[in-house]
Amino acid sequence: MLALLSRLYADEGEYRMAFANMKQAVKAFPAEEAALKIQDEMAKVFKGLFLQNKVTDMRPIEALSLFYDYKELTPIGRTGDDMIRMLADRLIDVDLLDHAAELLDHQVNNRVRGAARSQVAAKLAMVHLMNRKPQLALQAIGRSRQPDLPNHVKRARDILEARSLSELGQVDGAVDILNRLKGAEVERMKADAYWNAQQWDKAGEQMEKLLGSSWNNGEALQPFERQDVLRAAISYSLAQDAFALSRLRKKFYNKMVNSPDANSFIVVTKPVKKDGMAYKRLAKDLASINTLDAFMKQYRDHYKDTFRAENFSSGPSDPGTL
Repeated sequence: MLALLSRLYADEGEYRMAFANMKQAVKAFPAEEAALKIQDEMAKVFKGLFLQNKVTDMRPIEALSLFYDYKELTPIGRTGDDMIRMLADRLIDVDLLDHAAELLDHQVNNRVRGAARSQVAAKLAMVHLMNRKPQLALQAIGRSRQPDLPNHVKRARDILEARSLSELGQVDGAVDILNRLKGAEVERMKADAYWNAQQWDKAGEQMEKLLGSSWNNGEALQPFERQDVLRAAISYSLAQDAFALSRLRKKFYNKMVNSPDANSFIVVTKPVKKDGMAYKRLAKDLASINTLDAFMKQYRDHYKDTFRAENFSSGPSDPGTL
């Protein structure tokens, strides 16, 4: 009767009741073949529920609760690892970052080995960084170093390590890693690292480098480019580099004065006292710009294939359950 109830509840999508009846049957009749059979059947239901993402109809916290209450049904090996990572993805998408980190941390410490462990650790570091915990992100990267990783995995890890160091104000360490890499994202990270560390002369130079020849083409500046111009101007001003500030003003004057940021550009580039109210207000607004959120969004988009469950390197997995 308990086995029949489990099947009926599962057919109706009442999974918690299905698993509860299964557990009661196994507990009450541990030696009965019918109890063992329904346990196998419910293990398949559990696997399909999470691996085929049928839990999308549940609230994420309910799916997590169901997983923990019946985690003994998690398959061993890579299938179980994929299930856990898919659940973690769901939690990340709805900003339940602490819970996602807990799942991934257990995988790193107990389930996966080899290159797969380095990949999962990178994903864990990404979650910690999204959650404003750069020190934990560094720890996840540091304890999972592995020689001879695929280039795309190594780059993904290096980028996270550099950004974590930058968030902690360790600009020299961040730039040292970034100098070994190439790409537009790397140059922007250097600018953010210098800005976060308040190394204003280097920040201004790096942001002006990012802008390249945009001052001299026939296209209007994009919003992020106008923001770079303003941040470069603030940096040069705080570095007391009047020559660089004047150069920046001449290069971008025509484009900036015909943009929505015209007034801001005039405030930060004309020779005024830095204790002026308009300057202080603008400098504060620019300093409060959250570059980490923008970085994390671009990072997730760029490296999404690296973190897909099916693309994780096959490595030995601990046969134990979660």
